Amino acid sequence: LNLVSELHVMRKQYLDGSIPTGFQRTAMMGLGGTIPFRVPELGVDRELRIRQLSLEEDSCREISDVGHRITFRTDRLGMPLTEVVTEPDLLTPQELQAGGRLIARVTQATRKVRRGAGAARQDVNVSVAGGRRVEIKGVDNHRGLPRLVHIEGFRQLNLLRLRAELLRRGITEDMLALPEANPVWESSPLVMNASAPLRRSDYAPLRDALERNETAAALRLPGFAGTLTCRTQPGVTFAGELGDRVRVIACLTGRPFMIHSDIPGYGLGNAEWRQLSTALKARAEDAVVVLWGPARDLDTAVREVFIRAAEALTGIPAETRQAFFDGTTGFERILPGADRMYPDTDTPPVPIPDAWVE
Repeated sequence: LNLVSELHVMRKQYLDGSIPTGFQRTAMMGLGGTIPFRVPELGVDRELRIRQLSLEEDSCREISDVGHRITFRTDRLGMPLTEVVTEPDLLTPQELQAGGRLIARVTQATRKVRRGAGAARQDVNVSVAGGRRVEIKGVDNHRGLPRLVHIEGFRQLNLLRLRAELLRRGITEDMLALPEANPVWESSPLVMNASAPLRRSDYAPLRDALERNETAAALRLPGFAGTLTCRTQPGVTFAGELGDRVRVIACLTGRPFMIHSDIPGYGLGNAEWRQLSTALKARAEDAVVVLWGPARDLDTAVREVFIRAAEALTGIPAETRQAFFDGTTGFERILPGADRMYPDTDTPPVPIPDAWVE
C-alpha cells in the first residue's frame, strides 16, 4: 500500500445509537495496494487490488430491535478495528469467498490481529449490471458468502425485471406522490382510514389490533396489480420487501401488520376487498394494501410503502442489508452517503515517522 504521511482522524456519523457519541472515529492508513490472487481451481491468476486500509473503533453489538427500542451490548464498544477495502475485482460468488479468505490470511499473518470465531467480519458490496451497490453488513464467516451473494445478485435481477414491467405499464413517480399533510388518509385519494369498515373483520390479527384501538389504513398502488407476489428471494416476494421497510422505519412490531389484494381471499373476504376497492376507486390493474398499527406509526408506514413502490421504478434502492442464516437478506437502513464523514475536532493530525514505516 501507499502509506500516508499523516494520520487524519475523521468522524463517521452513527445515528442508530450503537455508538453513544453519535460518531465513529476512523483514520486512513494506506491506499492503492495489491495482493497476489491465485486460485488455480477457479482459473484465477491476477492481482487483487486493495483500495484502502483504515483504523477505526468498533460499535456496540445489537441484541434486539423491537418497535422504538433497540438493545445493545457494549462488549465491543471502542475496540480497535482494521478495515481492508478491495476494488470491485471479485466477479463471482466463488471468487468472493477466495478473496475474503486471502485477506483474512494476510491480515492474520501480521500476528497483530485477534483470531477466532467472530474476530473477522465482512461487509459485502454486491451489484449487477444495470443496478446499484447494495451493502450486506457483518457477515461473520466465509462459508456462506457464495450463497449469500448469489441470492443477492438474483434479488437485484428480479427487481430490475419488476422495474421493466412497471415501466412497460406506464407507471410514473407522480402517480405515487403523496401530500405532506398528516394524516395522509385525510389528504390523499390513494389512502383511506379503513378502521370503521374493517372493525368486524373475521381476520383475527386485524380485528384484535382494532380492538386495541390501533388504526387501519387501506391504500391503492396504481398499476401494481400482480407485482406484490413477484418473488425477489427464496421465500420472499416484493410485498415482503415493502413490509421489511415498514417494519424497520415505521417500527410496527405486531406480525402480521400488512395484507394485500394480490392473493385472492387472503386476510379479508372478497366482499371486504371489493368494498375497499370501491372506496379507493381502484381499477383492475391496481393493487390494494391494508396496513394497521398504532396511529402515531401508521402514517409513516403508509408513506414508506409509497416511497418503496416509487423506488421500484428506478430498480434497486441503495440499501444496507443484514444477512440471514439461509442466505437471504433483510432491509437494515438506507445506504448513507459520503457526507457522513467529517474531521474529528478533538484529535490533531498524527505525523508518521519514517522509522515506523521502515
